[in-house]
Amino acid sequence: MVEEFIEHRPLYYPSALAQITPGGQAQVLATHDQVLGGLNGHVYQGCTFPAAPEYRAEVGESAARIAGSWRSAAWSGCSGWTSSR
Repeated sequence: MVEEFIEHRPLYYPSALAQITPGGQAQVLATHDQVLGGLNGHVYQGCTFPAAPEYRAEVGESAARIAGSWRSAAWSGCSGWTSSR
């Protein structure tokens, strides 16, 4: 799993959910933006689906690349990835 923090205001928290089936097929299931709040802006409050159109494709493509590399390592299951933009 890889995360990259990019300092930008406002700060966005896009995520993707992907699965690798037992048959070895990698699929991106969804993208979304996490909504954070609280005193320091670090408390998970929910999410909106799908991720914002400005970066939705990039988030999905990144998740597909990660899932593809995990598939090559014979891993299967469901996993999510989060980044800060």
